[in-house]
Amino acid sequence: GSSSSGLRDDEPQIPAEPIFNAADIAQHDGEQEGENGNAMLADIWLSLGGLVFDVTTVKANGEHTTFYDVDQPYHIFAGKVVTRALVLGSIELQDIEAQDEIGDFTESNIEELRERVRFYEEKYRRIGVLDRRNEFLELEFTLFERVQRGGEGKGEGLVQRG
Repeated sequence: GSSSSGLRDDEPQIPAEPIFNAADIAQHDGEQEGENGNAMLADIWLSLGGLVFDVTTVKANGEHTTFYDVDQPYHIFAGKVVTRALVLGSIELQDIEAQDEIGDFTESNIEELRERVRFYEEKYRRIGVLDRRNEFLELEFTLFERVQRGGEGKGEGLVQRG
């Protein structure tokens, strides 16, 4: 486990990133018309951990391909704020609709959240931040501090999935 929060001192501070809300992200679910009316070129966004990612991948021949395409297993996450569902590895509607709801996350959930964000930052293009990212980060930090202090309650608050 590393103690860094993912921010390094030597990283240049980027000027303000574009800010998107859930409605903006919903416009990019891969079902909209793409360039020249070609749905194959429609881009797909999602939000995780208060960040917004373009999860469209382009093949060598210029065709778009993505796990999030209309006929793919992850399409259920396309165009959505899916922090809770991705961290819990859930495709339950209630977890997807809960968006950034992490109030009951345990320490291991928060570690998984940070791991997921790192993975998405490496694999996909980060195109902006969610409009409520600051509240999200405050909540994440508060939760992390609480579980660090408490130490117990590792299993508490975990959603039962059956």
